[in-house]
Formats: sequence, structure tokens, C-alpha cells
Amino acid sequence: MAKLKKEILGKVSGSLGELTFRQRGGKSFISTRPASFMPGTDEASVTRRAKFALSIKFARVIYSVPQLKSLWLSETPSGTAPFNHLMRSNYRVIGTPASLNTIAMAPSFGFDISNPSSAVNASDLTIDVDALGTASGINVAEEVSLQLLTILYLNDRLDESVEEYMMLNFSSAPIAVNLDDPLTFTIPVPAIKQQYISKYSGSALFSLLVTLDSEGEVVRYSNTF
Repeated sequence: MAKLKKEILGKVSGSLGELTFRQRGGKSFISTRPASFMPGTDEASVTRRAKFALSIKFARVIYSVPQLKSLWLSETPSGTAPFNHLMRSNYRVIGTPASLNTIAMAPSFGFDISNPSSAVNASDLTIDVDALGTASGINVAEEVSLQLLTILYLNDRLDESVEEYMMLNFSSAPIAVNLDDPLTFTIPVPAIKQQYISKYSGSALFSLLVTLDSEGEVVRYSNTF
């Protein structure tokens, strides 16, 4: 058993792949699973592993978006690794690959989005929302632009050569803040991502709207919708 001298993942316990983490005397230790270990085959164990794998994959995609990563870095509780917090937050709400519930793109609740609608087309994504209004709390003097961040979840593959499910991230170009009118975001889909989309028959779109200051830094964000 080895001792972790630098706990970049925070206080971790349990198993991940072939590795087992334990806490002892306030210190973290890591060891490999015994060769005789057999994962449970009951429904609860299978579901738990599927949820864990799904949470990890969504967390990786979310963390790869600079604007979203900055939120998790700044709002993760002290003593907890941001990525670990992100993964656990999604594990609580995510459901399973066959029955996806929702995801947590941000670490806490933001302002509400009313009547969102979306469409996934061959060459672009279109997302419509009602006017944000003053109830959003947006300060137009400091929050000068809006940007939509989107994750497209693909499942029900049509081609066995691709993964069982896939997540693709997209970001709209920033637009000027407008609280009074409905908003439409149209995001082009690059050719390589079009190829992936064509290999799946099922999809779900998750989005988050952020406000940016004059330096392009995130100030406020919506709920995931």
C-alpha cells in the first residue's frame, strides 16, 4: 500500500478501476484491488457503476470548458478538489445512460430560464429562451454580454465503431446583454462533430447561460436547462 503525499483529489475513499483509496489517521493511502476481486453483477451494482462512469465523462467535458471550469474552481468548498466536487455533484442528479435525468453544469443554482426550446440540425444547434427580465438580477452596467454554453449528449448509436454514448461541447459567440426581448442562439456545428452526431439516433441538449464583464470573465450564470 502506498501513501499519497500530495492529495490533488482531496480526501478520496473507495475504488476507482483497479485502485482502492483509504483514509487512515487523516492520511490517504492507495492500493490495487486483489486479483480475486469480482464486481457485483446485481442490478444495483451495475447501475451504480454505470452512473459513476457517466458522471466522470460528463465531468471531464464540463471541466474542459474554460468558463465552466472557472466556476467550479471558485465555488468548490475548501478542502475539496474541484473536479471531485464536480463529479460527485453530477452523480447525485444524473440518472443512467439509458435514462438520463439532468446534469450540473455549474456548482449551484443560478437565475431561471423561461420556456427554453432547442433543435439539433445537421449543421447547427438552435436554442431559444424567453426574455430574461430584471428578475434575473443581471446588472447591465457591469455584465455587458451573454454567452450560451451547451453540452450535447448522444446515445442510441447507429454504428458499433463508436462509444455507447458521447458528449460534445459547444459555445455561442457572446452577444450584448438584452433583458427585454426573447433570445435565440444559433451555434454552428463543425464538420467533425457533424460526423459524430450522424452516428447516433438519440440526443439531449443541456445548456447554461453566463453573463460576462468587459474583460470576458464570468459574472453570473443561469440554472442548467
